[in-house]
Amino acid sequence: MKTLKKLCLLLTLILVFNGYAQKIDFVNAPLNPIAVKYKLEHFNLKGDVYSAGFKDGYRNMPVFSRSGLCIKTILHYNYENGILKGNGSNTYTVNEDGYITKIRYSGGATETFTYENGLIVNKDYIYNTKRSITKYTYDNKDRLIFEEINKNGDLETIAYQYNLFNDALQIQYTSKNKNKELTYIKTYKNGYLVKTEGGYTPNITTEIHYKFDEKGNPIEQTYKQSNGITNVFTTPIQYYSELEKKNEITFGSVYTDKAYPISIFRNGKVANDINWSQLPETEDLQLYDIFSNSYYTVKGSHAKDRKPTTRLKAEMVLPNSDVMMHKLNTSVTPYYQGVPVFTDAKKSISKTAKGNLIVYASQNKYYDKKTLIYYDIDSNKAFFNGKLLKHSKTPSSHFFYYKYDKNDKSYFYLVVDGKIQYNAKQINQTTTFDQVVTLPDDKKITLSSYNHAPKNEWLPARYFDATTDIISQNKPKQTTSPKTTSTCLSGNCTDGYGELKTEEYIIKGFFKNGKANGFGRQTFNDNGNYYEGNFVDNFRNGFGMFTWYDTKQYYIGQFKNGTFHGYGYVKQGGEILQAGYYEKGKQTRNMITANFKNKRAVGNCIGNCSNGFGFYQFANRDTYVGFFTNGQIDKVGAYGWSSGDSYIGEIQNKNFSGQGVQYYKSTGTTYYGHFSAGQRHGLGVYLNKNKQISSKGYWVNGMLKTTY
Repeated sequence: MKTLKKLCLLLTLILVFNGYAQKIDFVNAPLNPIAVKYKLEHFNLKGDVYSAGFKDGYRNMPVFSRSGLCIKTILHYNYENGILKGNGSNTYTVNEDGYITKIRYSGGATETFTYENGLIVNKDYIYNTKRSITKYTYDNKDRLIFEEINKNGDLETIAYQYNLFNDALQIQYTSKNKNKELTYIKTYKNGYLVKTEGGYTPNITTEIHYKFDEKGNPIEQTYKQSNGITNVFTTPIQYYSELEKKNEITFGSVYTDKAYPISIFRNGKVANDINWSQLPETEDLQLYDIFSNSYYTVKGSHAKDRKPTTRLKAEMVLPNSDVMMHKLNTSVTPYYQGVPVFTDAKKSISKTAKGNLIVYASQNKYYDKKTLIYYDIDSNKAFFNGKLLKHSKTPSSHFFYYKYDKNDKSYFYLVVDGKIQYNAKQINQTTTFDQVVTLPDDKKITLSSYNHAPKNEWLPARYFDATTDIISQNKPKQTTSPKTTSTCLSGNCTDGYGELKTEEYIIKGFFKNGKANGFGRQTFNDNGNYYEGNFVDNFRNGFGMFTWYDTKQYYIGQFKNGTFHGYGYVKQGGEILQAGYYEKGKQTRNMITANFKNKRAVGNCIGNCSNGFGFYQFANRDTYVGFFTNGQIDKVGAYGWSSGDSYIGEIQNKNFSGQGVQYYKSTGTTYYGHFSAGQRHGLGVYLNKNKQISSKGYWVNGMLKTTY
């Protein structure tokens, strides 16, 4: 059944959060390769680190989420439900074990990784006609001992030897190619490099000495060379626990005796994690702080009378937003995460009747596109809040629509690449209740799920697809009542388990008094949409999952009399598009928070894990995404055990009770049906690892009592 694909997507999310991503053994194998460093442990850091500076002048200062995921270095890291998808315009592919298997760089190059037992054994880099293949070999202690690098036919090898001296690890490695042979010696102590020898400067030995803070992280590094040269690098580290007590942002000179260089400071420490730039036509700065997710300004920062000893304090102007617009007279400058949106980009701006601005920017060189909306732009404020509608880094359409009522009639805006389309050549409906708009240039845009879409909310549209978007000659009926003619294709469609066909759909499941009751699967004949879940007298009632065949979106939640009614959420792939409470097919309460949308963790929670919707990782590495009541899992959700088992369905009083689906990883089997306190109890079907029904009927306390 196709629901297994959704379970696999859930399992992927679970595995990544359960720590199966690649690890680095700094103590025993510090030179083992890693595809991308993106976790706190990859940087050999400990504690609740927010940001850490390194000896390259802090330009590469990583910033971490509360859960230890890197969210920014020079570029921002992109996650979907905790799975790393890329940074900047580079995109990543992650396998089910949480390992990065492919990197597609913005410039066109690709890098592919092959793993065995969690170790990279092959790396294949391709860019135009250039290709480099690296093969890695390890010893029985999982330490790198040999590399073979083939660059378009030119071979290079690196052989590694490991020696222990008291509490220090010495690694000697020799690099050979057709032109030269070099030997290096690196010595590590407790996972830190303390000495280097050999290489291009065989007569110079460098010793590295560290100062550590109370949490065991290095805050100062001293490099002493045997030729008498000594360099000291400070490496400021900031912790969430410190910033929660004080987060004072200032601007000024790095040194007290000269005006330049200048920097942003947080609690007196250089803070290159903060994006900043000069506001156009002013002497002021705008700053975006990831920690507080807020915008600040510094007034008079570029004034000629600014003194090196003076630190100017930043003033918060827009809290809890990563989107901001600055207006000065008639000119506007939009920002996203502190970076001007229009820099080196094609742009367009449209204004709605409500005084909101739609902003579109496209950097074609990198396929980087953004569509944003800014609110209440006609007011006299200088700084305006907004929302990011879409940010794509691969070729992608940026179409959106907005439904609203006026004078008891429904209207909509259609926005294509930032431009409101005021003229439509034709408007049709599809058999799946989508709306198709034909523009004057004959371009066709589909407004997905238009009839069921909430009003006063910007929603994605897409190109018309003639293979799946079937134009309806008459307005489709939205009732779920069955038509009168029906045929039992197999089994017992009266009181048992069977397969019933009507003019509208096919139902395969349990029947009572000639109507679907209990678990069943309903597939619609005209469009391929399908539902898996509970039925009461042929109506979708209780918990179930409804999938739109054309968009591959699916609703997971509660139903009443055939329509969405109760708690539920809408997904597409691994992305959650909506979550909240529904009545008669329409969402009446949106429960997705800004933290959930931006994948921003607070402790072990992303979203609202008290009384709302969110993702939570438990201390035992189990995970849950769904609804919460008084801090407990409740109503509807998906729970994943660290063992790999998972459950999607109803939850009552912290128990898995009601209709649901459970996947058992160890056996590859799946159960669809009713549960009570986590056990199979009620009508249900059990599938073997080949996805075939092995047993079906009525279960009691986990045991099949009555076979159908």
